[in-house]
Amino acid sequence: MAGRIRDDDVAAVRERTDIVKLVSGYLTLKKAGHDRVVGLCPFHTEKTPSFSVSPSKGLYHCFGCGKGGDAIGFLRDVEHLEFSEAVERLAKDVGFTLRYEGDTFPHEDLQPITKDHERWPVDWTERLDTASRHLVAPVLRKALRWRGPIGPALIAYLGGSQAHELASLADPLAWALTVLGFPPGSERPTNKEITKRYRVRMRTVHPDHGGDRATASKEILDLNAARRILSQKESS
Repeated sequence: MAGRIRDDDVAAVRERTDIVKLVSGYLTLKKAGHDRVVGLCPFHTEKTPSFSVSPSKGLYHCFGCGKGGDAIGFLRDVEHLEFSEAVERLAKDVGFTLRYEGDTFPHEDLQPITKDHERWPVDWTERLDTASRHLVAPVLRKALRWRGPIGPALIAYLGGSQAHELASLADPLAWALTVLGFPPGSERPTNKEITKRYRVRMRTVHPDHGGDRATASKEILDLNAARRILSQKESS
């Protein structure tokens, strides 16, 4: 039986969950200010919207019945779930792998020699020859710090890139040009051109200017990574 979900993982799920998107699955929300959307409260009967959600704070509050909290609390109340059930459902939605107190190994489909969490990386690397250990050990240590889903993002992370696309590893320059909107095969742009494209694209993807809140975080990370790659190429 799984133990208690680790506190830092609960915090990570809470941070990664788009509370507006979550709440919108249960009621209609309308913008009512810079950082406020409102709707009819799902927890009591009302004709005038008193249920308010703050996207930046990740919190909701009903001025009619007094209910309030974060995304986890909302899902618990609306679906009548236990705390752990709500966290697990949200973690699945955002592609986050949870860890539990007492876990000794991050993936059940891999069985190390020992169940000691502090020893299993050593046990596995000791099976390799000396030359291979020096190559594998740093990557393995870095992988242990990963808290996201297994996929392209992990590969990019292990490859030393903050970008979330496999293409960024295969051809960083071509990928960066595409992200910033330069035509394929373009010559290396100047820093002035890079900055101009970066600002235009950043305004386009940012939620405050109509960008998709669900994908804005990834797109902003990609833009920052692309700008850095091209700036390095320009200055080299």
